[in-house]
Amino acid sequence: MTDQSESITKGGGSIFALIFIVFFIIGWNSSLPFLLVIGFGSVLGAAAEITLYSYSKKKNDKEEVRRQKYYRDSERRNEEEFFRRQKKEKEEGLRLQKKEEEEELRQTIIKDKRIESACNQIESIVRLHLKVLVRKRRSLVRIGDYGEIIDDAWKKELNRFFEVTITQDVYDLMALEEKVAKPILEDFVDGIVYDNLEQFSDTVDEIDVSDLDGIEYEQYCEELLERNGWVVTRTPSTGDHGVDLLAEKDGRSVAIQCKRYSSPVGNKAVQEVYSGMAFYDAQEAVVVSNAQFTLSAKEVANKLSVRLNHHDQLAEL
Repeated sequence: MTDQSESITKGGGSIFALIFIVFFIIGWNSSLPFLLVIGFGSVLGAAAEITLYSYSKKKNDKEEVRRQKYYRDSERRNEEEFFRRQKKEKEEGLRLQKKEEEEELRQTIIKDKRIESACNQIESIVRLHLKVLVRKRRSLVRIGDYGEIIDDAWKKELNRFFEVTITQDVYDLMALEEKVAKPILEDFVDGIVYDNLEQFSDTVDEIDVSDLDGIEYEQYCEELLERNGWVVTRTPSTGDHGVDLLAEKDGRSVAIQCKRYSSPVGNKAVQEVYSGMAFYDAQEAVVVSNAQFTLSAKEVANKLSVRLNHHDQLAEL
């Protein structure tokens, strides 16, 4: 009960007491029966108190309704303000996110243009050396025993190509550190070379052997053998036990060492391929070269039954 209702209730009690006293005096000085007068006064006092109490309750109820409405309106206003702020923050967040995305897109476009410009410069350099790069890739990339691509030697060759031909200006143009830019450019160069493998696939008859290095010469011999029906397997570039190629045909198994030399081949190659023949369980051993063989090599080969051939003789193997 509020202070106001307590005040009204106390007021009602005071009126009741006042009416009672008035009627007590009237009854005392009146000829009417004393108790009747007192009883009538008590009834009037009680009625007045009930009336005041009823008025007080209605007023309190209205005040409570008004107070509850104020609380509800206040909560509604607070809730509306909360959602308004939340909506504004969300809109602001979306605006900032959109701005960041636009800036990121702008930077990506700038970066892509820089990369494109650098790639254009590199492509012009690659075109100058494309035939050599194609030849290198064809000889350095091979398929392993389990179907995997073995391209470590080709990656090493690409790295050498970059060191010799690509300047720092290209990396500066991309606005990237060399360690970040180089893998991107290497993939780009490899793609150009791969796309031109068929265009520059000279036949074995058109190849100038003097332009080939050791590994390329091995591939050259491999192609000569395959053209004549041999199934050829290339051994690992390291730890090959003196054998570069293993050729099989019509039940024959031949261990072959390939030597592209500018001077006569000595007996060491003969001894190595003979040893490798046993290691690979081959039936025959051959040393193939573009050069002549020393007298010592011929003597050892004759003793060990190792054939000494020029690559032009592989068709007759």
